[in-house]
Amino acid sequence: MGYETKTYLGERPKEAKHYIEYSANWKWDMAMYLTYFNATLFEDGRILGTAEYDARSGGANMGKFGATAEKIRPILRELFKDVKPAMPTATQVGYKQ
Repeated sequence: MGYETKTYLGERPKEAKHYIEYSANWKWDMAMYLTYFNATLFEDGRILGTAEYDARSGGANMGKFGATAEKIRPILRELFKDVKPAMPTATQVGYKQ
């Protein structure tokens, strides 16, 4: 998406003004698939916005299978498009299957 990123373990590096904390949950149903994803974008400890993908009630919907990047990239693009560092409140974007 054009952003320079780094991963870290433990404490956030002091030079990391913007950072994302995320959770990704996978499930097995004929194949592994992403069932839930949640990301929170921060600027200096302040929440700028969140993004969510939720296929926990996907059941027999075959759309739950497929490339993970195709599911996550659109909601992350939306998160980064709408969130400006000067925004006073958080923005919520997401997709429920």
